[in-house]
Order: sequence, then C-alpha cells, then structure tokens
Amino acid sequence: MSNDRLLLYLDQSHLSNLVKKRRDFEADRTRLVELIGMGKVQLVLSLYHLLETIECKRHGGELEGDILAFMDEVSAGAVWIHSIGLIFTEEATLAFKKFLGLPQVPTMGVFARNLQDFVRRNFDDPFLLWGEERKPSYVASLLRAQGAGQSMKASGRAVVQNVLKFRDRVLSTSNDEWSRRRQLLEYVPVVVDGEVAKMSTRQEFAQSVSFDDLPAIRLFQDAKDAILGESLKWDLPRVPQAGDYSDLHHVVALPYVDVFTCDNYCWSRLNQIKRSRVGRGTAVRTLHEALERI
Repeated sequence: MSNDRLLLYLDQSHLSNLVKKRRDFEADRTRLVELIGMGKVQLVLSLYHLLETIECKRHGGELEGDILAFMDEVSAGAVWIHSIGLIFTEEATLAFKKFLGLPQVPTMGVFARNLQDFVRRNFDDPFLLWGEERKPSYVASLLRAQGAGQSMKASGRAVVQNVLKFRDRVLSTSNDEWSRRRQLLEYVPVVVDGEVAKMSTRQEFAQSVSFDDLPAIRLFQDAKDAILGESLKWDLPRVPQAGDYSDLHHVVALPYVDVFTCDNYCWSRLNQIKRSRVGRGTAVRTLHEALERI
C-alpha cells in the first residue's frame, strides 16, 4: 500500500452517519470527498460494510441506497481490506514462515489488489458480486449476498447468547492463553512453499509464536474479551449486543490503517485494555477527529 495517503476506516455507524442528510455531517462529508479526490486519503472498505448494509436493507432501512451511492462516489479512491479469516491466515502464514526461517513473502496481502481480487478471494462464487455485464455493482452485490449477511448476524446473535450463558455460569470460558494458541492452528498453513508441514511443527509454532507478530489476531482476541466479556476479567458496563460482534470484524483493520473510527462503547473498551493504538493505527470516536489528523 502507498504510504503517502492516510488510510481511513469508518465503521458502519460512521459510514451511515456520513450519508445522512444532516447539516452536522455535511461539512465532514464534503471535506472527506475533497481529500479523497486530492489523493490525500484512501477510504478503506470491507466485506462487513457490505454485509451490514444488507442487514439494514432486510430490516427496511432507508439508508442503504445512500450508502451504496456514497461507496460508488468514493470507490476510485478506496481500497478493500480482506475478511477477518483471510487476514488471520495471512498473519499466521507470514509468522510461520519466519519461524521456519523461510522468506516472508506475502501470500495475498491484507489488502486486495483491486475489487475483482477482493471478490475472488472473499466469495466462493467469483461472480457473486458482479452484475449481468460482469462489472462491479454494489447494488447487485447486495442482492446476491443476502445469505451471507444473514449468516453473519445469526453468528453474532449466537455468540452473544453463548457469552451471556457463560456469564451466568452455564458455559465455561475458552479465551485463556492455551485456547488462544490452540485456535491459531486453524490459520497455520499445512503446506508451505510446496512442502507439507508436520503437525508437531505447527503445534510447536502455535505454542511459541509471539502475538506481536499476529497483530490482528491478538487484537481480535483481546477485543472479544473486553467487548463481549468472554472472561470475567472485565466488568462490562452493559449487556453485550449482537452489533458488538460486528464491531469485532471491523476492529481487526486497526493495525493496518492510520485512523479507525468506532462508536463510543467500542472505543472505551479498546482504551480500557490499552488497545486504542495498535501498529500504525489509532482509534477515534468521530470522523471530525479523524480529519483533524490529516
């Protein structure tokens, strides 16, 4: 990615606020579009922006058309960050190659090379997000990906239900250090540079790797604990909600962007666990704060 442009990630609430027909957002929107046009800012979009917009449409939301229009408006100056699973796989692969003493050449990168690459890597059907003329179409993408959007929200509700059961002592936590490292194996490649890695080698890596080499994975695990309260370490100020699960899918972008906007609750939880600044990224609560950093 180019280092001469500020990479800005807006969570879904800020993206929605940006397109509302309200005077208090109009100045920031105008300034952002101007900075994108000048090449000073690149807006970072993700799979979860699409999926949450789908959910808005399913429930009769009135903003989805405006969100899509804005995404179309800024698409030339935007970049796409891969889904959480692909980011985790990339981090684990590079760290595993380092462990093996192999050259750490990115397999795909955290960011897609272009929208076509993003579609190809994030969807089983390479034409899932393409219109009849096989050209990128956000409207077509939403109509074709409704099942994915429903699945994400259903997963969120299931996660929150399990968290609440745990906090009522019905379930036990799985977010301890041993479990975190065991879960890494899901993302450690079996084949590296054409050679099959032994399970014992992969397990040794999972038990010894520094989480400093896995910034998004570490952030997700820490944030999941702080936002959803999967252990009793944090006394949450409110009951977890399904939308908090969606926030976790956005927050993994933080180490790879310059400025990341999130709502007050997410920011306060990140700040409490001292994770509001990770890698190159800083979390802020408003778009105005983000634009002040340019």
